[in-house]
Amino acid sequence: RRATCLVAGMAFGVAWLVFIDSIIQYNTCLDRVNVDDICAWGKPPNNQTIAHASDRNVLLMTTPAPPQWPAITGRPALVYLPGVLGAVALFMVNTVEPYQLSMSYAEMVEGASPTALKIWLFVGMLAGLTSIILSVWVLLDVYMRDPALHHEPAIAAIVQSVFIFVSSGIFWVGRSYGEDDLWGSDPLL
Repeated sequence: RRATCLVAGMAFGVAWLVFIDSIIQYNTCLDRVNVDDICAWGKPPNNQTIAHASDRNVLLMTTPAPPQWPAITGRPALVYLPGVLGAVALFMVNTVEPYQLSMSYAEMVEGASPTALKIWLFVGMLAGLTSIILSVWVLLDVYMRDPALHHEPAIAAIVQSVFIFVSSGIFWVGRSYGEDDLWGSDPLL
């Protein structure tokens, strides 16, 4: 039970790290390193990390200007939405325990409705799938149509959405294994 939940948490963490790294890479692209076009995106204006002094053969360090690639605003900012929707889907799916979907649970708890929980679970899974579809749409419709935009953040959004959806399923299934009274009984955790 712990191993599956650990794997699910790791997948969720990797999803966000991939996306955040892509956004940071898009915004900076190692702009403080003086190499020939490390990102293969073309040099941004005013990117001069090292300047030669004309009267002496000394290297002067200068602070580079921030890169001038297109900002992620307007429609390209939709790249942030799939991850948020996937996180909401993870919450929705994992608020329902598998045993709560049976009719025997409804007989034990007054006012419990397995049908309402099934609808909640379905909407959560649908939100997770929608986040994947939305991230693919953002890549194809927003980022591929504009040649000035680099599509790495949109690809990272697809990876993020898939990893969050998979971690949601792993976590939901992983919590159903084992006994409830053993959860958290390890004094080292």
